[in-house]
Amino acid sequence: MINDAEAAARDWGVRTFVAHVAEATGEDEESAEVATRAVLSTLADRIGRGERDALLSGLPAEHANLFGYPELAG
Repeated sequence: MINDAEAAARDWGVRTFVAHVAEATGEDEESAEVATRAVLSTLADRIGRGERDALLSGLPAEHANLFGYPELAG
């Protein structure tokens, strides 16, 4: 069962997600976005294509850019 926090997290756009990362890390949003892209693109490179596609299919399309796959952004 999905709780309210999980449902809300799935609805975050990229800007909101990056803002939350910035707040959690104490960085400005530009630095947080650079770090987020580095982490998520590394993750995408380390998992299999099927796992990557399954992960991205569960997120809003715009998040594909953060993972380094803008062609999947829709």
